[in-house]
Amino acid sequence: MIIEQAKEKLKQRANGETYDAVSAAIYILEEQQEKGLEKYGVSADDADLSKAEWARHLAEEMADGLIYVEALKEANEDESLDDLFNNWSAGLASFVIGAAYFWEVYSDEQD
Repeated sequence: MIIEQAKEKLKQRANGETYDAVSAAIYILEEQQEKGLEKYGVSADDADLSKAEWARHLAEEMADGLIYVEALKEANEDESLDDLFNNWSAGLASFVIGAAYFWEVYSDEQD
């Protein structure tokens, strides 16, 4: 269900057109869903996780994303992409902080 909703949102944002970026995003979503099914044996829809556990997973994934963006920045030789990478870093850092805060709040409630 989550993947189908994401696909629909991507298509809506593309006004029903098929763009390479939309196709790539859908492909990545499908690949990630398969990896998750192999690793955990259930889809995200069927996972029995608390809000704190979801927030922890989110913080960990966003932290990984931040590391990948920083690696891209280091490898980047095209100065025209600097602002893009800096914006990604700032956005991902905000996600990590927000998800970690959410995790802390809900972890305390479950104790």
